[in-house]
Amino acid sequence: MKFAWIMAEGNVWDKKKQFITTALESGIDHIVDFTDVDNIRKLGNLKLISDIEGSDVVLVGRNSEGDGTLIIPDDLRESKDLAA
Repeated sequence: MKFAWIMAEGNVWDKKKQFITTALESGIDHIVDFTDVDNIRKLGNLKLISDIEGSDVVLVGRNSEGDGTLIIPDDLRESKDLAA
């Protein structure tokens, strides 16, 4: 499946809301955010990408092995990301 997404994280809510609304009007329906999940869901029919449980797409690896914050173990059975 292919889809386009925007990263809404890092803005105050009013600016983020305007950004997301413009994206939805332009056909973008996948939003990445880690803080304003409940408010974002109220904006329309969209898919939420986050590391928060209950997201439509669960993002794994943030602040962990996936982004280089933690070292990937030699034994992948010890991976924190793969255990998620």
